[in-house]
Amino acid sequence: MNIKQVILVLGMQIQILNAQAQYNPFFQIYGGANEVAILSMDTVTDGGYILNAVDQNSGGSDFLIIKTDINGNEEWRYHNNQFDGLDSSNVLFTIKEASDKGYLGCGNINRSYLPGNYTDVLLTKLDSLGNLEWKRTFDFDYYDELNSAFRNNEDSTWIVAGWSTALNSIMKIKNNGDTLWTKKIPIRFFQIFSELIL
Repeated sequence: MNIKQVILVLGMQIQILNAQAQYNPFFQIYGGANEVAILSMDTVTDGGYILNAVDQNSGGSDFLIIKTDINGNEEWRYHNNQFDGLDSSNVLFTIKEASDKGYLGCGNINRSYLPGNYTDVLLTKLDSLGNLEWKRTFDFDYYDELNSAFRNNEDSTWIVAGWSTALNSIMKIKNNGDTLWTKKIPIRFFQIFSELIL
């Protein structure tokens, strides 16, 4: 084969792959009128996926949760559409499947019209069909966020963690959103600990 034939064959293969991608149901575009950015994705027990996204608009940003089947076809979506009308943005940094097949998301909410000026912890829980069960906010300090969640299957509780100004925040909550305890650990402790073990 000469170079012209190789280029022709490669071009045909790329066109075939492109055509297959267009007809493959997993190749989906999840958008809308505004700019939607997917922040994280996780698999769920039914073989599908849960996507955590942010919908950016002129007034700030809203979190958006999309549930798909195993092929990426959308089953439902929950669009927060502004938390209470007083915030400029709210975002979830992670979302996990709960023991009852619902979904727990954690992040933060900006209570000011000046981005990054003042945020509170944000927790939200949806049922398995994408209906809102509850939302909770907590004000620990000047800037707060939760960015990770661990599900305890033994007692259907959650450990959620993040940070506040100069503090690491850890909470244990029930599946219904009730807080069992909150711990605050100075960030310097983690710096010293990491220096000792490295």
